[in-house]
Amino acid sequence: MVAGLPWQTIVAGQTPDLRAMLSAAAMPAARTVVQRSLRRPGLSMAATVALDLFVAGVSGGPAALAAAIPRALGGGLTSLLSLITGSKGGALRGLTGVVSLVTAVVQIVSLGGTLLAGLANGTPLLTLVPMAVATASALVMALKTASVALRRRS
Repeated sequence: MVAGLPWQTIVAGQTPDLRAMLSAAAMPAARTVVQRSLRRPGLSMAATVALDLFVAGVSGGPAALAAAIPRALGGGLTSLLSLITGSKGGALRGLTGVVSLVTAVVQIVSLGGTLLAGLANGTPLLTLVPMAVATASALVMALKTASVALRRRS
């Protein structure tokens, strides 16, 4: 594609579609990153926990940050256990799955509580939406970690 760029611009007098070219170049890299994160959900869980804490602190202040502590503890434990077990089987892997499911329940309760309390207190949607997205992202990764940990190896 890049080799054809001088031909398109100088010889043929065409305007190259740079967005298509960048998109075609970025897709394999993006696909690789997503596949790696799905194979190692512990890393993704750690990133979403950090993002959740950051968004809670910035968007909601000290009260939201204090409310995020149970989510951070559950997500951190899930991430740590997932990284330790990796692809190994056994009791530790089962424990990772159970902790991941408990973390998911904490995320669901926290997400519901954040939305209900925020709407009841008249919190602006621009404050609630980032916190809800960060919490929902951590919820998805907790469920993904649980599914990987509890999947039976054949």
